[in-house]
Amino acid sequence: MDIDDRFGAAHAVFATCATLALLSLVGSAAQASPSTRPTEPQSPVQVAQAASPEVAFWESVRDSKDPAEIETYLDAYPNGQFAPLARIRLNKLKRAAPQAVPTTTSEEPKEDTSSEPPPAAVPTTSEEPKAEASSEVPSLALGRHTIPVTIGEIAGSQRGALGVRIAEITEAVAKSLGLESARGAFVTEVIRNSAAERAGIKPLDVILEFDGKAIANWRDVLKFVGPTPPGAEARVAILRFAPGFKELAAGLRASAEKGDASPAYTLGWLYGNGAGVAKDEAEAARFYRKAADLGHAEAMYRLGLAYARGQGVGKDDTQAVNWFRKGLEKDDAQAISALAVAHETGRGVAKDDAKAARLYSKAAVAGDSHAMFRLGVMHEDGRGVPKDDAAAAIWYRKAADDGHPDAMSNLGIMYEKGRGVSQDDAQAARLYRQAAYLGSANGMVSLGWMYQNGRGIAQDDKKAVRWYREGAQLRQMGALHMLGWMYEHGRGVRKDLVQAATWYREAADLGYSDSMFSLGVAYELGNGVNKDSGIAADWIIKALKAGNKNALKQMTTNGTAWSKEFRHALQQRLKDASVYKGPVDGNFGATTKTAVETLSKK
Repeated sequence: MDIDDRFGAAHAVFATCATLALLSLVGSAAQASPSTRPTEPQSPVQVAQAASPEVAFWESVRDSKDPAEIETYLDAYPNGQFAPLARIRLNKLKRAAPQAVPTTTSEEPKEDTSSEPPPAAVPTTSEEPKAEASSEVPSLALGRHTIPVTIGEIAGSQRGALGVRIAEITEAVAKSLGLESARGAFVTEVIRNSAAERAGIKPLDVILEFDGKAIANWRDVLKFVGPTPPGAEARVAILRFAPGFKELAAGLRASAEKGDASPAYTLGWLYGNGAGVAKDEAEAARFYRKAADLGHAEAMYRLGLAYARGQGVGKDDTQAVNWFRKGLEKDDAQAISALAVAHETGRGVAKDDAKAARLYSKAAVAGDSHAMFRLGVMHEDGRGVPKDDAAAAIWYRKAADDGHPDAMSNLGIMYEKGRGVSQDDAQAARLYRQAAYLGSANGMVSLGWMYQNGRGIAQDDKKAVRWYREGAQLRQMGALHMLGWMYEHGRGVRKDLVQAATWYREAADLGYSDSMFSLGVAYELGNGVNKDSGIAADWIIKALKAGNKNALKQMTTNGTAWSKEFRHALQQRLKDASVYKGPVDGNFGATTKTAVETLSKK
């Protein structure tokens, strides 16, 4: 399936007595795939490998407050890649030990993160510790520098943050900028009051190393910084090759005016990423067109993407496909992958899964990780190619090895379910963790679910809530729903029905049918909202239209447990939807059940 539900809403169990129907929910999260899988093409990357025993060991103890556990890691890996961080953590724990405050058992545990719903935005860095020496930002000359950076924190996550926005350096960009190679992560923006800003990192810098580990591309920054404890000091090697955007752009413009395609493309890339200059999609598209007209393959792909997204030019799927086809003629893997997306989705061209699969295969062989990922999805779904879980797992693994976080997440699902590979919860959890640290919302919610249920890792409701929150910040519907579920049942947070209803509404408004059903129950019971059988019926109708199995089962097998007011309201709405012609009398007989089934199939 292209879209699976991992987190089905809490299933409902209803009990009745002689004079009163009592509603009570007993919930459990269902096992399935992530709720979303992106179809938009991504640039090829080469990063993450499967977690080694040392990585798994470190991840299991790095958040521990017991010095003995950290010492156990150091005994096993005295010269390991995380040994410096382990010693920092150990010293902090030993310094903090004499100041420990006695705890009581009578008070409920407090949450360690805000209970307010997050905005629809990428997580931002929280306020970081002030430097003990001087707050003056160091001024760096051109050239290579290795500088100390006190790592910040992604708000409420206990994950390390550098405070930069970064982009992949392509070979064409590297050549135009006079860089020796395309290795490293290009800094496009430095977040205000972040660890990077205080260390003196600026836009246009290239991050080359993090604590002695080479940065091959931008995903390596996420991979290495995320697991670093906030407050730890790391050594970051950067290359400062230009004093600023004005000086850099002047040289590129001069070369572009002479008919050189690469500098024109690089100017488009700089404007498109907002690298050292205000992001300007119109300027980006203008320079991409100039480079594309000069035969630059990557510019053709970027210009097609601009038309597909309506960035700097009018949205035009037909024009997007035209430029992707020009990129295909130049054998550009990204353009081929984007053209496959167009055929898969029917945007700007006739929908054709078989052709999409052939194009994905061509792009995958050329090294495009998104094409590898989509080819895995198509094998899993049996669209355009034979349904084959083993083949899906192979392509997910190739994409995962190339750094594609959602491929890691989907491969984790294959291991969790034993589909195409041997069932292995520990391997699934490792893949989910890798995906989560690389920014995959699906990986975050899946890792949260593994913590919640103790699958492959130690059961921990608080960590589950923490990862659900991170996924929720990225508007992952399953994460939003599961936060509601955790609040409803008091798992990892204080029980709070108002918060539960708030999170359910967030997910329901995005189209998550399990949350629609949960909101219907909440309004019927008055749980966290004002009791209103009419609104309850509205949400159950929405859930039925979305094909929700919980709503279908309740309305066809246990409708009499709901209030008579609700049953009246539901029948009226079924009549308004032209699927019910019986009386609005609150009796859920065969005619009402048939209408419910009809609506759920529409």
